[in-house]
Amino acid sequence: MPANQRRSVLKRGSRWAARFYDEAGARQFQSGFDTRSEARAWVDDKVDEIDALRRGERPKALGDPDREQTRRELPCLA
Repeated sequence: MPANQRRSVLKRGSRWAARFYDEAGARQFQSGFDTRSEARAWVDDKVDEIDALRRGERPKALGDPDREQTRRELPCLA
């Protein structure tokens, strides 16, 4: 079983940003959060989605479980 994903929250000027690895293993960066808590909550949700994709599950954010996935949403074709 792979190790749990690490993520980080850092301050960039007066704003906060989050770093994480996507389902393909590429490092991603999202900035523009007003508070550290907001950035941490966002990256925690994002990592939960990525972990679900890696387990072969659909993340909650995709909505209806009966809906077909698009090519972009499939981890092997992204």
